Amino acid sequence: MGYRVWGVENSAVQAGRREKGIVGASFNKYICPIKKKPEIICMNNGNNGRPYKGGLKTTPLLQFHSPHSLLPTLYSLHIPSLFLLFSITFPYFFVYLHIQMQLSNIISRIRGESQTVGIDIGHRLIKVAVVAHKPGEKGELLALEQELLPDGVLVDNEIKNAAVLIEKLQTVLNRALPLGLNGDFILAINWTSGVLCDRMLVKPVPKVSENELILQAAMGRSPFDDAGNVIDYSVIEHREEGIEAMIVAAKNSALTAWVNLFQALNIKLAAIDIDAFALGNSFTASAQLAAGSDLPPEGEEDNSTLLLNFGYSKAYVAYIKDGRFSTARSIFGGAFQNLQEQMSGPLNITPEKCGEILIDPSVKIADIDDDRIKSTKEFVFEEISMKLDTALRYFSSADNYSRPSKMILSGGGANILGLDIFLADRLSLDVKVLSPFGAVQIDQNRFRGTDWAKISCIYSVALGLALRKF
Repeated sequence: MGYRVWGVENSAVQAGRREKGIVGASFNKYICPIKKKPEIICMNNGNNGRPYKGGLKTTPLLQFHSPHSLLPTLYSLHIPSLFLLFSITFPYFFVYLHIQMQLSNIISRIRGESQTVGIDIGHRLIKVAVVAHKPGEKGELLALEQELLPDGVLVDNEIKNAAVLIEKLQTVLNRALPLGLNGDFILAINWTSGVLCDRMLVKPVPKVSENELILQAAMGRSPFDDAGNVIDYSVIEHREEGIEAMIVAAKNSALTAWVNLFQALNIKLAAIDIDAFALGNSFTASAQLAAGSDLPPEGEEDNSTLLLNFGYSKAYVAYIKDGRFSTARSIFGGAFQNLQEQMSGPLNITPEKCGEILIDPSVKIADIDDDRIKSTKEFVFEEISMKLDTALRYFSSADNYSRPSKMILSGGGANILGLDIFLADRLSLDVKVLSPFGAVQIDQNRFRGTDWAKISCIYSVALGLALRKF
């Protein structure tokens, strides 16, 4: 990654224009005006304070008052010459700094150390988490930053205003990485952006590689056979009857748009992940640490969990079984923005004000009593619980899926006061808000004053990305 080196430009001087008392002195294409035969005044030079007449001297800038003096004094200060020296050497300082940073990165890699930057771009917020990794140690959280996106920059997971998005990304990354854009960058794309995912059991064939075998099987199954898809997979386990793999497909055009966006920032992405996978990674890491061991083994009653990612304009539920992501399902009309709009009509106030009411119970509206607000909130909560119940019945009817006993809330909508209690009652589930920061070391001095309970659900995906090592 290069640094942009700036030079000093002065068109009048570079053109070689000579004026009275000015000569053009050039050096390495940098031209700086200097006075002809400058008058250098030394207050104690044996000349009774009279100006010394002569040209530029080559003696040092520091001159002693007398041979017996111990204190030097600056007897001349030629500002243009110092400026010339500064303009020549200043760019090399950045080159030196860049080399030092590259050497530091190489040494860290040799030691097995790395830094991962997780970037979660939603329709309303850009969230960034930076985690440093060392062998045999829990990752250390270095930075958490977010930046608000204007309306219309990202619409239905498509980039509509690349220039503004690039500007916002540059701003938030500069805050998160003040010493330079170093590390392994991972971007999450939203599950609801047409991502396909399914488990597949592939029988081995002699003299055919595992990679070729899985990809051929995936491309032979609809809708993974679409020519516009990019296919990837992850092997879950090798069994006697074959290879069980998780197949993922995403639109090539969407991936290309994101890669080009980061290339404009001079950033090479280490990976593009699915936010549902990152959310599952965040939950699994925090659950293992909370239990002090692995998650409950397969076969136990409490081995499945439903993760609800409650975003501003999109929502989905992910099914986690035996500590592994299994599948996900979009919840249409169940995002935070939908709740605002559903409350706006009955209360006859703006959706934005409804959003404030949902998050902060201290917000009061003139001429609207608390009972009316409470009943309206319960109405929209009921709508969400019905959509989630449909998703639960879908998972229960699918092969090898049992009804989960608990639900974990994530995303900005998880901060809605009372939602967890309402869903627990309606769905007969143990409902909690995801708290993933137990998976990393945190220097409290670095994050002084941070409300972890409030931000934990917002950064779950970004942290899940940053927990990955390369």
